[in-house]
Amino acid sequence: MSKQIVLIQGSAEWHDHRRNHCNASEAGAVMNVNPWYPKNPSQLWDLKKGIKDVKFNSNMQHGIDTEPAARAYAEQRLGDDFTPAVYVNGVYSASLDGINFDATFGIEIKCPVSADSKLFELTTPQEVLAKATHYWYQIVHQFLCVPTMKRLAFVIYHEARQNIIVIERPEAERYFPYLLKEWEAFTKAMHDDVRPVEEEWDDSDEFQNLVQAYKLQKLKVEAEEAALKIVDEQIKNYAKNTGKEKVAGFGATVTLVTRQGNIDYKKVPELKGIDLDKYRGKTTTYWMVKV
Repeated sequence: MSKQIVLIQGSAEWHDHRRNHCNASEAGAVMNVNPWYPKNPSQLWDLKKGIKDVKFNSNMQHGIDTEPAARAYAEQRLGDDFTPAVYVNGVYSASLDGINFDATFGIEIKCPVSADSKLFELTTPQEVLAKATHYWYQIVHQFLCVPTMKRLAFVIYHEARQNIIVIERPEAERYFPYLLKEWEAFTKAMHDDVRPVEEEWDDSDEFQNLVQAYKLQKLKVEAEEAALKIVDEQIKNYAKNTGKEKVAGFGATVTLVTRQGNIDYKKVPELKGIDLDKYRGKTTTYWMVKV
């Protein structure tokens, strides 16, 4: 059950809380997409267990110092008031940079040190997913923690340059299953005191560019498939309502098809006790891409 709790971000109590929860800022690590430490579940495990620590640096301080100005900019642009807040939903926690009075609109602020940051190249939610995946899953996690939140503004702020990308809840909800699956595996590893296996990490520019291109193309295909599915249902419903088993015209044919069900070979008595593996075809190997 989601609820807001009173914690001052950066306080000792806030740090204690974070150690005992799955936090939005850690979502990139648990998804194995973080570009900095902790980069993956194994490094996050080290951090949670106190084996290693994150060193505070000047970039972090810059973000803290600049955040109030960024929040004021977001309030002016979006026409709403935003207050920092901490939300929990079971073991999941999110420290939002701001949320409005009725908890329907939130903001996530990033303050690059340079006005030439690649973050300013992002213009759509799809580009955030493809080119700043670690931030995307942080946002997905925030939606997970605040069920009433319908929109979240990704605010990129520098005193010389600003940008806001608004992400709607349905865009984030599609990724809940992927994030929850990885968090559940991680919390089990924490409970069992077994460090996750550290996967091979490739941080080359070439691989990064290929991954970004793959994600963008995948998003385009998914959007086209979703649009096709809607029209597919509409044309089938039209044919169904005609009362006919076939409707043709304009170069298309819509036909009612009857197909027999598949055979459940496990239920065939004559096959009981027979080793079917020896009848399998030759084993093949292939590469699988997971994003």
